[in-house]
Amino acid sequence: MKDFTCDRGDIVFFYEQYLRLMAHWRQVLPADRFLEIDYEAMVADRERLTRQIIGFCGLEWDEACLHSKRNRSVIKTASNWQARQPVYTTSVARWRHYEPWLREFRQFLT
Repeated sequence: MKDFTCDRGDIVFFYEQYLRLMAHWRQVLPADRFLEIDYEAMVADRERLTRQIIGFCGLEWDEACLHSKRNRSVIKTASNWQARQPVYTTSVARWRHYEPWLREFRQFLT
């Protein structure tokens, strides 16, 4: 089996499938059942959007939600290290460093 993550054409294909699937869920689910949060918006206004997410889930607010890096619960995912980091803005628009090599992805910029 070929590793799709090494071929930009494959990545474009899978991203198109992701966009198609997301469009489907936006169409069929009621607004109170589907919440999308933009990464750049989250790092720019973390507290407001974290409160929105907690409220959307029907949970009570807890200040600990703003301090996830302090949570010492076990994390059993590949993102273990990253989950312990504070929210950061260094990834915002980071893709621009690689723009000369991203021609297949330009269609997604509009």
